[in-house]
Amino acid sequence: MNPIILIKQLNFLNWEENFKSFMKPHKYTYIFSVIGMSLLVFALLIFSFKTKISLKANNKVSEQSTSESLPSSPLPTENSDLKTDIIGIWVPYLDLEIHSPDNTEKVFKNKFELIIKRAKEFNANTLIVHVRSHNDALYPSKLFPWSHLLTGTQGKDPGFDPLKCMIQMCHDNNLKFHAWINPLRIKTQTYPKELCKSNTFFKFDSEKHFLHHTDGICYNPAYEEIRQIIVEGVKEIVSNYSVDAIHFDDYFYPNPQTLTSEDKAYIEYTNDSDVHEKMSWDHWRKKAINSLVEQVYNEIKCVNPKIEFGISPPGNLKKCEEAGIDLKFWCNRNKKCIDYICPQIYWSTKYEAMPFEKVAQEWKKIIDNNEIKLYGGIAVYKAGTDLDDGTWNTENNILSKEVSILKNLNYSGTILYSWRQLNESKIKQELENLRERLNSGF
Repeated sequence: MNPIILIKQLNFLNWEENFKSFMKPHKYTYIFSVIGMSLLVFALLIFSFKTKISLKANNKVSEQSTSESLPSSPLPTENSDLKTDIIGIWVPYLDLEIHSPDNTEKVFKNKFELIIKRAKEFNANTLIVHVRSHNDALYPSKLFPWSHLLTGTQGKDPGFDPLKCMIQMCHDNNLKFHAWINPLRIKTQTYPKELCKSNTFFKFDSEKHFLHHTDGICYNPAYEEIRQIIVEGVKEIVSNYSVDAIHFDDYFYPNPQTLTSEDKAYIEYTNDSDVHEKMSWDHWRKKAINSLVEQVYNEIKCVNPKIEFGISPPGNLKKCEEAGIDLKFWCNRNKKCIDYICPQIYWSTKYEAMPFEKVAQEWKKIIDNNEIKLYGGIAVYKAGTDLDDGTWNTENNILSKEVSILKNLNYSGTILYSWRQLNESKIKQELENLRERLNSGF
């Protein structure tokens, strides 16, 4: 507001004449009047300035309100801190098996308490726990039957929620919980012995939607309806449980040499007359897995961007190719589709065919995205055995050395396979050296 205009509005247009007339009979009135008028003008100027500032502030708030009403990108996740090193332990389904139809909850909780206790002795901060190993569930699911691991019978309700219990127990002990899923496996030759009637295997075409191989049966991920049920299964977990991550293992497509059935999806594709330039079978398989991985990642972030998605592929790059794993797509893209990757570098330091440090260096070169964390999987189960040409028997501190190698290569942590072998008395000194190394941090 203009002070001059205000003064005019207040009938001060003839103030000068009035002031002169007033000044004559009053000696000091002039001085006081000048001061008074100066203060009035100064006050009006301040009022005008404050009004402008207020208008600008209101405009800014209005702009912010408009911006906040529009869709925005997800906020950074709490788990995106790449400086947080992981010391993880895989807890596979065999380590959770109790087959206890009676007192199931008590027996299971006691077992998991032992798992946590031993894990913390190795300074672990994360457990990667198998919650869906054979198209089943260790939680009440609307999509998959109850796992056979608890009661001995697939589809039988144990009467409690094991996943909820495990997450709570882990978080109470300052451990993160990564829900480990085998996305494609239906069954092996031995696990489970029988599929219950509610298993999704009986809801699809056995010859079309599944691949049969020498070790069992798995989903064919080339079909959208198959990928969708896997994605929905992940969504069911992240929507209902406070998991810290979803974890896929290394089982994707089976080795082509082990297939005992035809890949109907690829046959349909090659017979499609509308497709002129056909993809090779290898490219076809990679495309299907890439679609699955990308769909899972997007679904997780849509439900809760704080939950991570990680995958543990074979450490052997040739086996990655055979499984349809496209590392370039996963790790070298500007657009993320995984939060971390943990190759299973399951060889000793002195094994000439696949020396641990050389393989770890190769994987370090593969990761070309600073937002993807790289962990190294270590084979505790091989320690003290004759595997890898007997090189595991040459020393009793191989595992601790491998942890240091990963650290020196700037990996973000290590994951040990598996919990059960951390209790092997025959490798007591190897485990003690590993424990001492990990208790000083990764």
